[in-house]
Amino acid sequence: MMYVFCHIKKVLLTRMQVQYDLHLLSLGEEEMKVLGRQNRESSNR
Repeated sequence: MMYVFCHIKKVLLTRMQVQYDLHLLSLGEEEMKVLGRQNRESSNR
C-alpha cells in the first residue's frame, strides 16, 4: 500500500512539473513576442 501511495505521489508531482514547464514555455513565448515587437519598433526608428 505504501508503494502505491509513493507512486501516486510521484506521478502527481511529475504532472505538476510538466504543467509548470508548459506554463514557463508559454510565458517565454509571450516574452519573445514582446521582445520581437520592441526590436522591430526600435529598428524602424
